Amino acid sequence: NAKRAAKRLFEFCAKMSESYRTKKEKQPHKLIHMILNDADYKDDEERFRDMVAFTIAGFDTTANTLSFTLLELAKNQEEQTKLRDALRVCESSDEAHSCPQLKNTVREILRLYPAVATGSLRQVHSDVILPATKKVIPSGSLVVSSYYAIQRDPDVFDDPNSFLPSRWEDATKEQNMSFLTFSVGKRNCLGQALAYAEMYEILAKLCKNYEFGVVNKGEASHVVLYKPEGTILSVKRAL
Repeated sequence: NAKRAAKRLFEFCAKMSESYRTKKEKQPHKLIHMILNDADYKDDEERFRDMVAFTIAGFDTTANTLSFTLLELAKNQEEQTKLRDALRVCESSDEAHSCPQLKNTVREILRLYPAVATGSLRQVHSDVILPATKKVIPSGSLVVSSYYAIQRDPDVFDDPNSFLPSRWEDATKEQNMSFLTFSVGKRNCLGQALAYAEMYEILAKLCKNYEFGVVNKGEASHVVLYKPEGTILSVKRAL
């Protein structure tokens, strides 16, 4: 099944590329244009591999995060109302995207529900001495950093399992350092700017105009990606 799915994604990217190449009017600012016209790629096969990566990393992860956001807002009506009120005073989409209440809501969801909850795997190339315990991680060891555990650390976050966007209004240094959803450093997620842009755009429009409630909260599951399963929400136009 996985091989068939990968093949279909590859074929989809090839078809999409051929369609774009036949267009008379090109759009240089689009990602597909940049990839197809990047001479650093060896061939189209290499281009299509990157397109598949962008498709998986840039859409499924964001879709799951949006689902968790709407679920938490549906469970926490007061927070939903605060966000809607804040968005309704914004006079443009740019202003809405910069809305502090929206940014804090998204950051809190990303803390609670990192798309890759198991975190990253790294190999250390020299002995690492842990400052608190003085224990040594030997050179060559593989280290897994669980984003889920780090971002729900009760020593860093008060009431760590609760949805509290206001905690980011005056975040501590330790809280900001413990926010690892997109990883950090040179190998951080190259798609995070796209993810934020998608989430701000979609949530600003949805939460400004609609009210969400819980029909079935479902449950969170983790198979490759952290996502809600069985969740059903009600929706109606907000007054």
